[in-house]
Amino acid sequence: MIVTVAVYSDTAYYIIDEGKPSSVRYKSADTNWQWQEESFNIDYQNVLTTVAVQEILETGQSVLPSFAQSAVLHVTYLNMMLAYLKKNSTDKNIKQCPIT
Repeated sequence: MIVTVAVYSDTAYYIIDEGKPSSVRYKSADTNWQWQEESFNIDYQNVLTTVAVQEILETGQSVLPSFAQSAVLHVTYLNMMLAYLKKNSTDKNIKQCPIT
């Protein structure tokens, strides 16, 4: 499955196509609202984990978010998903987001 993600705001518009092999198309005031395209790598999780563990072992530090920072993002995401499920499901009594 090829995943395409669109992100937009008042100042920019991005389309990320993970199967192209990996490209992002974007336009903004900085580009005079003309489309630009750049490629980027999407590393597999095992590569990302290896880099993070090596950094921690070698320096004792990590660029990973703290638990508190991560929790704020995850709770926000889960609440948005739960609101979507409640709005679009026939079961209006959903109390938890059914994802792992």
